Amino acid sequence: MRRGAPTLVILTLFLLASHGIGSFFSLYGAFWWFDMALHTLGGAWLASIFITLGPLRYPSYFALTSLNHATGVIGRNYWIISSPLLRYVLRIIFLVLIAGTLWELYEYGFAVWATSRFGDLGFSQPPIDTLTDLVLDVLGAAVITLFLLRKKREIS
Repeated sequence: MRRGAPTLVILTLFLLASHGIGSFFSLYGAFWWFDMALHTLGGAWLASIFITLGPLRYPSYFALTSLNHATGVIGRNYWIISSPLLRYVLRIIFLVLIAGTLWELYEYGFAVWATSRFGDLGFSQPPIDTLTDLVLDVLGAAVITLFLLRKKREIS
């Protein structure tokens, strides 16, 4: 089992339970911060999964230098962002943003389906809610990515 996987399992169960309890007891409407907290934790959770289990390993400077020598790209920089660490962080954040967007599309689709089937249940959310959710997903991803990379550097 990969290092950090037990923590991811616990966080996954916590998020699933929180979402289920929040939906069942209408905590999303009762507490303005509940949705914000879960989106921030969800972004951190996804970034943790991408870092711990995903193929997006942080490439070392030496691996990039060897690749440049092998391909004859010495002295050329085809990246706008030259720092491999920053590219890695932005790649994780971008993946979390894609996943958050898919979640928001799911929420919208569910709201449309539920409204057409059961009438107005109060699922419709203003666009600012969607934007806030995506910003909080990215914030959670950025914080945990930087934290885990710093922790990884301290260990190695």
